[in-house]
Amino acid sequence: MYQFYHIYGGINMAVITKKGTGWKYRVAYRDLQGVQHVKSKQGFRTKKDAMQAARLIELQVGDGANISKADIPLADYWHSWWTTYKQGKRTIATEKFYPIVEETIREQFGTMPIGKVTPELWQKFLNDYGKTHARSTSVKVNGYIRAMVRTAINDQVLHTDFTFTAEASGAKSKSEALKYLQLPQFFALTNLAYERADFNHLSTVAVYVGAQTGMRVAEVLGLTWDCVDEVNNQLTINKSWDHVHGTGMIPTKNESSNRVIEVLPEVIELLQNIHKQQVDWIRKSGVANAYNGVFFSKQSGILTGAAVNKVLKKMESAVKIPEKKQITFHGLRHTHVSYLLSSGVDIYYISKRLGHAGIQITMSTYSHLLDAQRTAQTEKAMLALSKIGSQKVHNFAKTGRIEQN
Repeated sequence: MYQFYHIYGGINMAVITKKGTGWKYRVAYRDLQGVQHVKSKQGFRTKKDAMQAARLIELQVGDGANISKADIPLADYWHSWWTTYKQGKRTIATEKFYPIVEETIREQFGTMPIGKVTPELWQKFLNDYGKTHARSTSVKVNGYIRAMVRTAINDQVLHTDFTFTAEASGAKSKSEALKYLQLPQFFALTNLAYERADFNHLSTVAVYVGAQTGMRVAEVLGLTWDCVDEVNNQLTINKSWDHVHGTGMIPTKNESSNRVIEVLPEVIELLQNIHKQQVDWIRKSGVANAYNGVFFSKQSGILTGAAVNKVLKKMESAVKIPEKKQITFHGLRHTHVSYLLSSGVDIYYISKRLGHAGIQITMSTYSHLLDAQRTAQTEKAMLALSKIGSQKVHNFAKTGRIEQN
C-alpha cells in the first residue's frame, strides 16, 4: 500500500492510498462549527487524479463550502428546506403539496445525496414524471426544487444548479378551449355582470371584478375597503380569503402576488356604490363586518368561491355560452390575459398585473396564446420588411444602383 499525505493550510489532511488497481483519497477536516468530518472517494485511475480531487475538496473547505451537507439525501434536504423556509408562510393548498413532492423525490431518488444529482439525472426524472402528470404540475415541481437548489448554492452546499437546463414535460391539464372564453362571449358576460351588480348580488360583482382585473378568486374575496384607492383608480392585493378551508384572511399565494393594479374608473364607481349599500345595511342590521371585507354579504359573511362559481355558471348560460365551453372563475383570469394579449399589451406588464414571480411563468402558462400572437406579429414584420425590399427594387429600376445601408 502506498500513501501520500497532503496538508492544506495546516488544517485539513488528505490521505491518498492505493486500493487494488486504483487510488483513493480520504480528507479529514473541521467545519466552521469545529465539528470534524471525513470525505473519501475511491476508483481513481492514477495517484495524480486522486490528489487533484482531494485538493479540490480542500479548496472548497478552505473557501467555506459546506460539503458535508452535500452528502444529505436529496429528499431529506428538501424536507429540511421547505419546513424551514416555507412552512407557515404559504397557502394551505400550496403547503399540502410540499410533502407530496417529498414523497415523490424519496421514491425516485431514494437516499441519493443532493451532491450526486446531475442535470442528466434530474432531466430523466422530469421526463418520467411528465408521463403521468400534467405539464403544469411538472413545471411546479421543477420550480420548487430549483428554489431549493439556489439556496443550497448560496449556502455553498452545491456549486452548480442541476435544474438550470431542465425542461418540464407532461400532458395538458385540460383542453385549451375550456380555459378561456372567446372575446364576444367575454364581452357579453362582463356587460351582464356590470348590469346586475349590486349589494344584493355580490357574486355578480365578484365576477365583474375578476373579468376586469384577472385576479384569483381568493384575491378578489380577500379585498378589504382599505384596498380600494378611489383617487388613483387602483386595487391593492395584499391578502387572500381562505374560501376552501374557512380559516379567514391569509397571505397571498406568494410574495410576488402582493401588488397594486390599475382599474377603470367604472370599477371604482361600482365598488363605491356597493360600499354605500353595505354600510347602510350594516347600520340597520347591526351586523359587524369583522374583516372590513368588500364581499361581506347579507347571507353568509364573506362569499365562498363555490358560491361565486355557481353564479358564474348561471351567467354564462344566460349569455348563451354552451355548457362545454363554460369556464370557472380561474378561466376569467385566462380570458383577461387573452384579451390583453390580443390588444397588444406587453407581456411584461401582464405578468406584473397577474402577480407572477417572473415573466417566464407567464410565457409558459400562456404559450398557446403567445403562439397565436407571434403568428400575427410575424405577418406584420414580413409585411414591413417587404416594403423595404420593394423600395430598393423600385429605386434600382430608376437609378440602376443598389442602395447601400
